[in-house]
Amino acid sequence: MLRWMLALLCLCCPTAAPLAQTDPQADATRALVTAMAKVGYATAPTFSPDGRQVAFLTNLSGSPQVWRIPVTGGYPQMVTSLDDPVQAVAWSPTGDWLAIQVAPGGGLNSQVYIVRPDGTGLRRLTEGGKSNNWLGDWTADGRFLAISSNRGSPDAMDSYTSPLQANSVWSRGTKASARSRIPQLMAGSPWSRASCPAGATTFT
Repeated sequence: MLRWMLALLCLCCPTAAPLAQTDPQADATRALVTAMAKVGYATAPTFSPDGRQVAFLTNLSGSPQVWRIPVTGGYPQMVTSLDDPVQAVAWSPTGDWLAIQVAPGGGLNSQVYIVRPDGTGLRRLTEGGKSNNWLGDWTADGRFLAISSNRGSPDAMDSYTSPLQANSVWSRGTKASARSRIPQLMAGSPWSRASCPAGATTFT
């Protein structure tokens, strides 16, 4: 009887589990990936017309957004805080606007917006939806913005100039096939030049 009781006790009491074995190589890889995920960056600087400030893109907040900082240094101030990453920024010659290119969901169909340097007045210039739009240069007087877009045809990027007013009509520049541009970019060939209103220059 005593033997049966001892056997039953052994079945009911769980044995201690062996200690988990650690893999030094896996731990080192995990630590490296964690460290790499914390690495930040800053890119695409654009100076204000008076040369006193710089706007740029950084993932300081986790997602690439527009920040600005005095050229004398200090901690930068956040300009945009969007759900989607910002891909490009250009300060207007008049100093009152920043043009930005935003990638919805971080992918294609990028859209062009303008925003005040203090983060107010955000407004989209492009149509949204499935069109893909690339930010170009400002005209010298700051009244127009050059934009490349496939709004006219899904398989080609056309150059346009857009006024800053809401519901304004774009002016169309030179058409260039998107397929024909890729080999030129890869080979480092110069782009062809097309003139636009107010003395601006776009490249197609």
